[in-house]
Amino acid sequence: MGEHRIVMENRHFGRYLRQIREDRKLSLDAVEEMTTGYPEPVTKSHLSRIENGRAVPTFPRMFALCQVYGVPISSMAERFETDLRRDGAASVDGLTDNEIFERLTELRNAGRYDAALDMTTAVMEWVGEKDAAFNNEFSRRIAGWHVNCLVHLGRFETAKIQCEELLGLFPADSEHHLNLLLSFIRCSYRLKRHTVALMGLDRVDSILDSGDWTPRILGVVETIRGPAFYTMGAYERALTSFENTIRIFGEIGDEFEVCRARINLGSTLVELGKCGAASRHLAVGIKTAEQLKYERLHALGLSHMAVVHYRQEDFDSTERFAVRSNTISRRRDYVSLVFRNSFYLWRCASHKNDPAAVVSNEKTLRALVNRLRENLPEVEEYRRLLEGDVR
Repeated sequence: MGEHRIVMENRHFGRYLRQIREDRKLSLDAVEEMTTGYPEPVTKSHLSRIENGRAVPTFPRMFALCQVYGVPISSMAERFETDLRRDGAASVDGLTDNEIFERLTELRNAGRYDAALDMTTAVMEWVGEKDAAFNNEFSRRIAGWHVNCLVHLGRFETAKIQCEELLGLFPADSEHHLNLLLSFIRCSYRLKRHTVALMGLDRVDSILDSGDWTPRILGVVETIRGPAFYTMGAYERALTSFENTIRIFGEIGDEFEVCRARINLGSTLVELGKCGAASRHLAVGIKTAEQLKYERLHALGLSHMAVVHYRQEDFDSTERFAVRSNTISRRRDYVSLVFRNSFYLWRCASHKNDPAAVVSNEKTLRALVNRLRENLPEVEEYRRLLEGDVR
């Protein structure tokens, strides 16, 4: 990584810190004074260097700033990582508004949310200078895309905070407000704040009852309701939502959303013990994802199919589907899928008494377990099995 790139990435994070400080109407002197009681105070000269991209805060100084600014340390750490991972290939120079959204859709369909986040971040910086109040349609759509990318990359704390900040800017009966509320709900259930998520869903129902909404919006609501119920273990209710999603988006002709819902439906049927029906839905979803190059959905469907066969104790088929999923997931760095597939490969190797494969897959699991952002059930089972030294 070159020095110029490091400076640029530091500058992105520095601008973020400056915006927080100015939003709270704090001077450099005030921040210095307010951090004097912490192990590593932040002097005004050092804070100025950080905000201008010429220095990086240590963790104790970042913690002190979080306490002063009232920002969760997890959220600031996520933002720091996001800026650090930016690849510099997010230029939107010369693109029209429609071309920007077309490119974002292409990246979404390919599961490249990291590249999409780079792009929305670049646009958001420009928007912040020109339309800080998000008054025009383009600015509001970009804000929604930005939050959605954060959610799909597992930056739930950061996305939740951005939703909270943006919700007050849009009318409560607007489509943008509803979409942000849905993203907020998704962050909440991912963070296991189920009561907050359920309250959010009640609020969504109230908004829907008070207006005449398009089929697409009703479908989008179901895309959030289904995973929320699934995460909470309410599989029958999740099943109904995924079936509704397939019906609504099928009538609209949105193949991506139909494919995603069908794969989610297959996963839900697995949890309900209906492996035969799950296999049929997953087979259709996998075929569609492969044909239309929905890479993440393709990898996800293959991974779910591996689970189906594992539940049926067909370990050869489990290995075949897990390896196929990992062929895509490793190339695209879908860490959670690589971990999940490797977990089932590890268990299959154990059942088949293949010590070399056990060791190989366990090395992968150990390398990835601390990189995961999602609360996968396989992580909990992996740790439980290690604690019991079960092979």
